[in-house]
Amino acid sequence: MKRIYFTPAFLLTVFLFASCTTVYKYNQDFSEPDKLEKGEGIVVFRIFNETAGKSIPLADSDGNVLIDDVLNLKSDIELVKPMQQSCLVRNDESPVQYVCIALDSGFWGVNRIGKNSEYDYPSYSFTVEEGVVNYVGDFYISLVEGDVPLFALPKDWYTLSVADNHDAAYAEFLSRYPALSYYEMRNCASNTEELFPKFCNINTEKNK
Repeated sequence: MKRIYFTPAFLLTVFLFASCTTVYKYNQDFSEPDKLEKGEGIVVFRIFNETAGKSIPLADSDGNVLIDDVLNLKSDIELVKPMQQSCLVRNDESPVQYVCIALDSGFWGVNRIGKNSEYDYPSYSFTVEEGVVNYVGDFYISLVEGDVPLFALPKDWYTLSVADNHDAAYAEFLSRYPALSYYEMRNCASNTEELFPKFCNINTEKNK
């Protein structure tokens, strides 16, 4: 019988994420003090995604569309706190989206976007402080375009870059969620270069 051996890196990955529980959280109302639990901080960020709500067709080598909507682009973002929990932020179809949620304090990182875009951990990361509003950046999501391998179905490969637009972003969040003014504001965003997802096999000039 053939034996299967697991590398230390694989075992570490299993250990990090085996205890994670996916928690679905949506834009929340923090107008009352008890809306924020002990140990939690408010996390706000904007998502810019021109392809949100669209779909990827299946086409032949000549560009003829065979199936119109083989893959719907949801671009949900999974944030992970190692060995503890994960939070899946469900996106709507707006190209600019505003996220305002409560997360446990501590270190978090972006783990996945959509169905297929997984990033080396930690890719973009930030630390949530308890009892304050933590602005973690503006997330720019772009669909990777290029040649798909023959006989392969299209996948939602996204690049991710983050920008610190604290002043403009916070002004917009205050207009949408006035109750945020009751909390101290903390800027924990950082500017990052464009990140490519792992295992992306689309033929482009950037990832050859």
